[in-house]
Amino acid sequence: MKISFDFDSTLSRKDVQEYCKCLIQDGHDIWITTSRVKEFNGAIHDHTDLILVAQTLDIPENKIHFTNAEFKASYLQLNNFDIHIDDDRFELERIAKTDVLDVDVCKDDWKSVICKHIYYNRN
Repeated sequence: MKISFDFDSTLSRKDVQEYCKCLIQDGHDIWITTSRVKEFNGAIHDHTDLILVAQTLDIPENKIHFTNAEFKASYLQLNNFDIHIDDDRFELERIAKTDVLDVDVCKDDWKSVICKHIYYNRN
């Protein structure tokens, strides 16, 4: 499955990183989709924290998408993501209106929601 993670307050968490490693080991296509602004007026912002986590998880830089403060729903839908994990309820509400499964990492059952979706949508 093609699975996207928000970074701030989501993939920046150690427990989420550990779960992400399991998904990678299971062969899922993992991406980072962040609302961060990559550059402003030609100046590239410092995203060292994000890049270090991506490198630790072996997520290549071409699988990191900066929405530049735009909502993520249309990007996720247009690029055929199956699941997106996030902590922002406004993002999740918009994603819920698409075919992408929205997973709220703030809820206790977030891992089981992902597992069930993967299990019931196997090819």
